[in-house]
Amino acid sequence: MDDAQQSVTKVSTVLDEIKTAGTEQTMGIRQINEAISHMDTITQQNAAMVEQLAASAKAVQEQVEGVSNSMRLFRLVRGAHVVANGCGGDAQEP
Repeated sequence: MDDAQQSVTKVSTVLDEIKTAGTEQTMGIRQINEAISHMDTITQQNAAMVEQLAASAKAVQEQVEGVSNSMRLFRLVRGAHVVANGCGGDAQEP
């Protein structure tokens, strides 16, 4: 009878350990899910920032091209500003 009681006690102890381990695993999985959700949010924010950065870079490139095109109208000759025709022709000094 004592052997049966000891066996029941051992089984009960093992079942309690299994229950504790299951609870810990559930908590661990919950933490992993929260971390993955947080990483997903950050990834989406990063993607949005990359899109904004690409749009800004394109706008800056367009501005640079505009300034470059405007600068084609002018050139320096012996330290004086000379207005050029913008087509690569010779400029006339004022």
